[in-house]
This record gives sequence, structure tokens and C-alpha cells, in this order.
Amino acid sequence: MLVAFGWSQYVTWTQFQANRIFVADAGIFDHLCSSPWHGRWMMSPIHWHADVTQFAVHFMPIVVLIAPFYLIADHILTYLAFQNAALVMAAVPLALWARRLTGDGWVALAIALLYLANHFTGSIHLANHIEAIGLVGMFTAFWACERRAVWPYIGGLLWALAVKESYAVIVGLYGLHLAVESLRDRTLRPGAAWTLVAAAGWWLFAWATIRLSGADIMIATEAQPLVRFESMGDTHGAVFLYLLTHPVETLGRIFRRPVFDMLLSGGLIALADWRAVGLVVLGVGIYGVADDALVRNLHYYYGYPGVVMLFYCTVRGAARILAWADTDGESGGAIAGRRGGLARGALMTVCVVVALASLALPTRTDGRRRVPYEVTEHHRLAAEVARQIPRDAAVAAQYELFNKVPNRRVKLPMRLVFLDRVEYVFLDQTVFPGDLVGAEKRAEREALFARLASDEWAVDLEVDGYVILRRAR
Repeated sequence: MLVAFGWSQYVTWTQFQANRIFVADAGIFDHLCSSPWHGRWMMSPIHWHADVTQFAVHFMPIVVLIAPFYLIADHILTYLAFQNAALVMAAVPLALWARRLTGDGWVALAIALLYLANHFTGSIHLANHIEAIGLVGMFTAFWACERRAVWPYIGGLLWALAVKESYAVIVGLYGLHLAVESLRDRTLRPGAAWTLVAAAGWWLFAWATIRLSGADIMIATEAQPLVRFESMGDTHGAVFLYLLTHPVETLGRIFRRPVFDMLLSGGLIALADWRAVGLVVLGVGIYGVADDALVRNLHYYYGYPGVVMLFYCTVRGAARILAWADTDGESGGAIAGRRGGLARGALMTVCVVVALASLALPTRTDGRRRVPYEVTEHHRLAAEVARQIPRDAAVAAQYELFNKVPNRRVKLPMRLVFLDRVEYVFLDQTVFPGDLVGAEKRAEREALFARLASDEWAVDLEVDGYVILRRAR
């Protein structure tokens, strides 16, 4: 775990240095955690035009718990260190749960190694999304449920639910599986019932909070058809009719890539528990076909819920394989013992091999591997140039440079809608703005740069492609 945390931190540091941590990723959460100390309570930097707090866009109370750490260091690496620590610490309850379920400490250790090195874990790490923090809560709930430890179970679920409203769906899937298991084990019925109630209640509370806020970012997507299938029709009915009449194509669009990555990430072990795998498929399908604006915006990487349920299934699958191998049957105890030893060896080998192979497998984050980013002298210069902007000035920064500008009361992305709110603009002429790509943003892009080139703005500093513009009038 120490090695994994050190490596994660080093990769994250190079990612930050190479200007590859963006506004819409860790930049939002850094801004939220810092905002209470700059007089802007939980205002998302990319939704100021909506004049609502972040809780009106996504419901993430966990940032309130992280914010006090910013009194120690008001910097994005404070958030990233917290995220990486939570991501790595999740290996502890996962290993404890695997050891209890399989009865084998070495298999549990191999599964923990598989988690730390996994393709899905690497995707969440490099994406720098807040969902990474919830894994430790979910794995704690799995372990506590097996021990029938009530308070750790409640604490784990509350931690996960506080991370983001999307975890209500994941907790609901887990509660559904407990309900299925309770058909054989009646002691699970109260826990299954309360888990489903908690998931549904939290989802409705978060959904109502977001909708009642009137945030136009959510309302604007109401009239759109399914974003993943909008080429199939211009109304909801037309899209669903196409889905129903083209089932093979639909299944391929939803599940082809997720299934491929799951198999490469240790999913063969998970398949031993087919009931749990069925719920994972159900979970992936929710994000593929849901027609609610809030659900559609929960995950643009399926790996966020996938990593939780993948390892839930992997541990249960490993336990079923060992239970089958240890059964005496008609073969006798000695033969069953050898069979159990072979099964343990095979499981550990698969975990270690897949863990090592995952290091070379591209993640869902821009197809990158989990290795340090290249940092050039140009990259290193960005923070020094940004320090030339007055500390009390309102500034707009390019998507890639947002996190190089120290936090302040007004710090916004370089977008047309925000220009009237700022005194300075910080951009890198050697990089195309990452949030203004595509034909659909061409008009905004051209209007933005036309204003920046007008007499309204004057060049305050220009160094190695970096430009600081100051409002001239």
C-alpha cells in the first residue's frame, strides 16, 4: 500500500506538472474545497453562469469534510493526496473481506494486489474524479456485512453515499443482491431492506435537491433524446423503438467495451458468481439506457461503478471456486485437499498475472497507461508565470492552466460567458483549449478569441507561449 500510494502520488504530481489535471476533473473539487476560505461557498467554477452552488449540480457532501485540510495547504495537491489515500486505503477492507470470505490470507492478498494495479483502479486514479474516494466506504460495507458488524456497515455506506449521488445507484445494486441472497440466508433480510431504503431515500433526496434548485445545466438537457443513441431518432419514443427493434446492436453498443475490459481486469474469476455478475450487467445497463438528465450525467466512464461491482463479484467468485475445490464429495479428503491447493495457486496466479498485465493496459483516461507524464521546461514555467497575476485579481484561466493559478475568490475557466467577470486571462498559445474543441463549439471559440484580440484586452506578459491578458478598459 505504501508503494502504491507513493507511485500514485508521483504519477499525479507529474500529471499536475504537465498541465493534465483539468477544470472539469479535480479542478472542480479543488475549487469547492478551497472556496469556503475565499468567500465563495461551494460555487462550482464551471457553473457560475447558473448562479447556484455545486450541490445544485451534483450532490457531494464529502467536500465539506475535505475543506478543513485546505487550512493546512490551499492547493490542488491537498485534494489529490486525499483522493489517492482513499483509493489505496480501500485495499484494507477489501483484503479483510476477501480473507473472511475465502478463508485464505494469501488469496486475499493477491486480490488486494489485483485491485491496486487494476485497469479500472488506474482509470479512476488518472481521471481524478471524486468517485475514487467512495471505494473505501463500499469495501468497508462489504466486509462489515460479512461480519454482521452494524456500525461499520452503516459508516461505510454513509461514506460512499456522501461522495456523490451516483453511489445511491451502486448501493442500490448491492442491496438488491443482498435481497437475492436473503432468499437462502434469512439473517440478511433486515440489512437488505435497510440498504435498499437508504439507497432509494438518498437518491430521491439528492435528486430533489438538484431539481428544486432550478439549475439550468440540468433543465437544459431535459428535452434531449438519449445522448448515446441520439442518431436513432429525435424523440424519446423513436429512440426506444429503435432500441427494441435492434436488440443485438443495442447490446453491443452498451456492453461490448465494458465486458472486454472486465475480462482483462480479472473478470474470469468474477464469472464464478453468476448472480452477482448479472447485477453488474444490470448496473452498466442503467447508465446505457437511462433517459433522466441526472442519471445520464452521473458517469462518463463506466469504470466508476464498474470497479466496485467488479471486485464484489471477484471476491465472491474466488470464494465459490475455493468452496467447490474444498468439497470432499466422493473423491476423499486427500484428493480434495490437493484440488483446493491447486485452486488457490491458480487464483493467486491469475490475480498476479492480471495485476502485472494491467500496468501495461491502457486505462479509460485518454487511453493512457498508469505511468508518469512527460514534464517539459515549458510545463514547469506555467506556475511561475501564473504567480505574476495579482493575488486579489479575478482571473480566467485556460482549461489546462486552471490549476496552476492559486485559488482566490474569483477563478473561472476561460469561456466567453465569464469574460465580463474577470480582470485577467491566462492562456497557453501552444495548446488548443481542451474544452473548446469540436464543431459545436466553433461559434463560441471564435467569439471568445475575437474578444481577447480586441482593444478590450492588453498583453500584460508573454513568455514561451504563455500569455497574461489584462483588461484594458
